[in-house]
Amino acid sequence: MTVEPMEPFRFHSCEMAIVSTGLVARTLSELRDCVRRAPEGSLHTHFWGWKMRPQLGEREYTNDLANWVASTLRDRGMAEKLSALSPKDFEDLDSLREEIISVLDRRLEGDDAMAWSRASHPFFFTDSRMLVFDTGQTASTLKEFREAIRTIDTNSIFYHVIDAVRRTPGHEDDFSAWLSGFGELTANLRARLRRIDTALLTLGEIREKINSAIRKSLPWEGDEQ
Repeated sequence: MTVEPMEPFRFHSCEMAIVSTGLVARTLSELRDCVRRAPEGSLHTHFWGWKMRPQLGEREYTNDLANWVASTLRDRGMAEKLSALSPKDFEDLDSLREEIISVLDRRLEGDDAMAWSRASHPFFFTDSRMLVFDTGQTASTLKEFREAIRTIDTNSIFYHVIDAVRRTPGHEDDFSAWLSGFGELTANLRARLRRIDTALLTLGEIREKINSAIRKSLPWEGDEQ
């Protein structure tokens, strides 16, 4: 017997409006101080917001802080340490903030030259306002959900996968939360979705990973193997 969820899934999309925080860093020590003062939304923007921007070529680091340290301070070791941090590994953004500060402090200890070495261009801390809208697209069955995922835009992926982890109490993507209404029927699919590493993937790549997980977990007649 098929278990139906309580409500149809309503697909939303979003746009990100960038606003200035007034915080500017020109050295690694200033970066640390700005991280300490930056609003939570700024951390979210600099760790995930790049996915909403057009990308030229393959991205080497997972967040804007790491990119800046590598490109302007030429400290690739520090950049790699910052790039290893993912908001998904922390209970909240304040916990992420504390770890960023700790990583920066360890680099600055005993290295006055690095503390005051000026970057070739400053890092401007920005915040963002999420503009969310209903796409009008819904899914009441697994088959409808499967078809919808193929056609939704990548900004919808950002809202339901990336932003959901920040805004929901259980830090779960919206797709998995809805699919849980089908019980054991979707257990394998939900496990596959949890294993998708979203850090370095573009939104288009995340969508393809989701589509692949659906094909493997919920095959329909006519699927290519």
